[in-house]
Amino acid sequence: STLLRTSMSTDALPPATENLPPATENEAPGTAAKAPPPKPDAAPPSVGPKTGGKAAAPKKLISKCERMHLAEQKKRDKALAAAAAAAAGAPKKEMSKAEKLFLKEKAAKEKVEKEAAKAAEKAAKEEEKLLKAQEKESKKADKEAKSAGPKKNVSSYFHFQGARRAALKEAHPELGVAELAKLMGEEWKAMSDEDKAPYERSAAEDKERYRAECLAAGIEVKEPKRKKEAAGGADGVAEPKPKKAKEAKEAASEVAAAKPAVFFYKKSQRSAIAEA
Repeated sequence: STLLRTSMSTDALPPATENLPPATENEAPGTAAKAPPPKPDAAPPSVGPKTGGKAAAPKKLISKCERMHLAEQKKRDKALAAAAAAAAGAPKKEMSKAEKLFLKEKAAKEKVEKEAAKAAEKAAKEEEKLLKAQEKESKKADKEAKSAGPKKNVSSYFHFQGARRAALKEAHPELGVAELAKLMGEEWKAMSDEDKAPYERSAAEDKERYRAECLAAGIEVKEPKRKKEAAGGADGVAEPKPKKAKEAKEAASEVAAAKPAVFFYKKSQRSAIAEA
């Protein structure tokens, strides 16, 4: 029975060479080819408890400025949250009686100082307004006094202008005020002393009239400043005025300076040296 079982088991087994791949040229028939080495598997991704079973992403590096910005933003968010909580009905701190009294006195003191400053500013404005009104009244009174007083005398040239303006304006209607004044000035310069004599007499009479009116009104007449008479000799000839610094310097430069001896020596020897 033992032999029977052994023969049956060997008959059921297939030949060893049925499932083998064909032999190559270098291999003997019936020998099995070597299997290729297994490929190494890729390293499994790192799995941490915080990633929920997924691969962890690389950590992003941030600069110092970004860290400071994030810290400031965190502080602002915290302050806003605290303010919102306070506005939502956070319990207010109860002030003591001394604190309430101090705040009340401070508010009263600030109110008094504000009212005093306002009153001082108002008084300064009123004073400035009063001074301006007084100055305006003074100017008005001076103007009225001048208009009511004697009319100031004018020179001979103004008498000439008054006599010639109407005729020149009629002869030259296209000329303006400036052109007429220029034309009258040219005529006045071209006139002789005999032609100017009537206007000189008119100016002298006008001056006497103004003096008499001022004396009658009790107004002091100021004499025009006259040039100082030059001190002269017995014949009254004025001494010449001293020259100014610039004129004196120019006059001194006109005088030739004295030449040194070497100058004359060079001058005498120049021709001899040139011939040699």
